[in-house]
Amino acid sequence: EAEGRLSELERQLDRVEETGANAPELAEAVDKLQDQNEQLRKRIEEGREGVERLLSRIRFLENQE
Repeated sequence: EAEGRLSELERQLDRVEETGANAPELAEAVDKLQDQNEQLRKRIEEGREGVERLLSRIRFLENQE
C-alpha cells in the first residue's frame, strides 16, 4: 500500500515540479512515505523471521514423534 502511495506521489511530484505548485509539500509527503515504506519493510522481515522460527519449532516437534 505504501509503495503504491509513494509511486502516486512521485508521479504527482513530477507533474507539480513542472508547474512549480506545491512542490515542497509533495516532496515532504514523499519523504514521509519513503520512511514509512522502510519501516514496513523492516516489520515484514521481522515477521518472516518469526514465522521461520515457528516453522523450525514445529518441524522439530514433528520429528520428536
